[in-house]
Amino acid sequence: MTRRWLIDLPTRIHLWTAEQEIRHRTSSHPERLRNLDVLREYRKSRAFPRNDTGLGRTPYFVDRDGRHCAVGQLMRSSGDEHLVRRIAAEANLARIDDMDPVLLTGWAERSGLTKRELQRIQPQYPHDAQWAVNLMLWTSFLMIPYALLAAALHRMKPERHEARMTVLAGTVALLTGLTLVASPYVLTGGEPTALVAVGWVVALFGPAIVASLLVNQVRRGRADPVTLPATAGLVMGAVGSVLAATYVVLGLVWTPEPESGALSMAVPSAGPSSTPGFLVPAGLVGLVAGLVVLVGFVRVRRRTA
Repeated sequence: MTRRWLIDLPTRIHLWTAEQEIRHRTSSHPERLRNLDVLREYRKSRAFPRNDTGLGRTPYFVDRDGRHCAVGQLMRSSGDEHLVRRIAAEANLARIDDMDPVLLTGWAERSGLTKRELQRIQPQYPHDAQWAVNLMLWTSFLMIPYALLAAALHRMKPERHEARMTVLAGTVALLTGLTLVASPYVLTGGEPTALVAVGWVVALFGPAIVASLLVNQVRRGRADPVTLPATAGLVMGAVGSVLAATYVVLGLVWTPEPESGALSMAVPSAGPSSTPGFLVPAGLVGLVAGLVVLVGFVRVRRRTA
């Protein structure tokens, strides 16, 4: 399993579900069935465009290296390369619904596919740097269940040592597994840099390592089992707040501009630019949650001190 396989997985899932939905609709149009077969082969080839236009997910009809999007590949296989070039020149980053109907109507009628079905097929491709902001938001939200774990351990009596260890190990294992399962479906976004790859390793295995070290310290009598959960919750609230605040600030001030220049197939990059890949409302939710956790554990820490 390579990084590129993980990065392409959401697009492959999107194309597979689109193909299955369309195949189950009754139609005897020969070109329609041929196009669905082409779509299947395109999905298996994983020759998808690489988004270098801006930080966010966007349609990309033809990228700089000549890789076609799903709809572009269907047109190309039909022998309509001239139409592909025209769309790439005039609306390379546009959604199907935003394209000039004159460009699509004739080919869509010949293809046996409706405009709505083409909209369903058309994927959006993530920017290479999307890994970093996805990781930042995910880690911020991950602090919330860990803070709830700290609160649960704080409520349990210190003498219930085995029960506390069971709750700790189970929760850490569950959330680590959740991160591992969710990453290829939700959090992938582009080729990760070495720094982001390290960040993913920390997000996956960091909590388990930290929990093991803390348990070891408690067992050796070097940490107070009464105050330790409150201190851990305080740290989690602070980390979650800082990450969410950074995410929100970047989302508000970062307005990426699409790069210009000619494609390798001599088609200029044109069309509306992609929007930043920041979910600012989600970041605000994470910020509020982090501050609530932080304030709550400050009060708990003062009571236990």
